Amino acid sequence: MIELYGDLYGLPVWPCLLNTQGGPKRKSRGQILNVWGKPIKRLYSAGEMGSMPTAGAIGNAIFDATGVRLRRAPFTPARVLAALKSR
Repeated sequence: MIELYGDLYGLPVWPCLLNTQGGPKRKSRGQILNVWGKPIKRLYSAGEMGSMPTAGAIGNAIFDATGVRLRRAPFTPARVLAALKSR
């Protein structure tokens, strides 16, 4: 968890095999709703957290471009470079 400013926090995320199928239920301005449809105080979202084909598509693109197969996210430049150096 990263403090953004004031009482706002964020969580860094990378493409992965998590798929929220549209994410949690939320109001039109992004406020997350609990299982009873009531807003959870000070909890907001933006976008979808991930999608099933994303990690595979990124991994395949890296392989096509470099010839190196990374099998775990996050696919960071440092991990790609390390894989290139180790082959």
